[in-house]
Amino acid sequence: MNQVEMKTVADTMGRAMKSPIKFDESVTFYTSAAWPSRAKPGAWELEIHGVIFEEESRPLIRALGVKALRLRTELLTELECDVLRERLKLFLVDNERGKAVPVRVGSDVHVLPKSGANGHFLNVLTLAGDAVAAALRDGRIPLQAVTRPGDERQFTGAACVLPDSEDPLVISDVDDTIKITSIGNFEEVKLNTFCRPFLPVEGMAGVYQAWAEAGAGFCYVTGSPWQLYRPLEAFRERHGFPAGPWHMKHLRFAEPATIWAFVGTQNEFKRQRIEPLMERWSQRPVVLVGDSSEQDPEIFAALARKHPKRVMRIFIRDVAGGTRDSDRYRKTFEGIDEAKWQLFQDAAELPRRLS
Repeated sequence: MNQVEMKTVADTMGRAMKSPIKFDESVTFYTSAAWPSRAKPGAWELEIHGVIFEEESRPLIRALGVKALRLRTELLTELECDVLRERLKLFLVDNERGKAVPVRVGSDVHVLPKSGANGHFLNVLTLAGDAVAAALRDGRIPLQAVTRPGDERQFTGAACVLPDSEDPLVISDVDDTIKITSIGNFEEVKLNTFCRPFLPVEGMAGVYQAWAEAGAGFCYVTGSPWQLYRPLEAFRERHGFPAGPWHMKHLRFAEPATIWAFVGTQNEFKRQRIEPLMERWSQRPVVLVGDSSEQDPEIFAALARKHPKRVMRIFIRDVAGGTRDSDRYRKTFEGIDEAKWQLFQDAAELPRRLS
């Protein structure tokens, strides 16, 4: 995506900031990233991605959603019903288009271009190195939407600052890689996605923590829709997975094309997300972590062939009891150094260091 030139508004004179965020509207920031600028040595590119929306009850649409999912609510526990209500609510908001959201980054306020039809705003700022250093808090740059006078609500987010070093960049799938989803069982997928608290794959958080402590950076690429960002980010934080930018799919019921993209193949989606990450951090060796329930092995193998010097390791959590000499894996990884890729079923099989 080309950079969009931003209008920066100095906020140090105490002037009232005109905000388009109404009192019945909310803003969610998605965890994003900052990376060294190629165009301006010493500067950083900082991505700001979020959505502005108004919460709606829409009981009829909620009922249609339950029907479309073919969920038998009478068989759900009280907890599962509560989770279902909360998760569906994320899909029923009224997205606000045409809103130029002002965002505070450090001591400056940047007024973003207007939000799209789906309420999303996504833009890249170029910040001087000293501005990044001044704003940095525990490896992240805090973001805050500027609200109207009298509106005391705080809408905050963060961008992870990832230098382009020689430390590995871990690009991780989510479903059945770090979170139990049971992709092969459609009924379980529905329940695990919409009705149950998200549960981690045992041991994966500990492995990721060890990698992060040794210097690895993390990015999460998943076919889940952006509407599930908040529970997924809460899951990441609650279970101790390292922070990192999220890359998810767009799903909007008003746009049938997005629905087809959501239910379709992961191949193009993941490649289109992963390759720009490899370009942003061009010096970092890349570690790809996924599972066998969909196309992760094929996607990762294709990337390893295309970028043999960049892809350092591939780890595939096999969920079907496959082995390295099975037809699928022999064909998928044919010609790729055997030491570069590993199947695992238990997180304990993974190395604690990525060297």
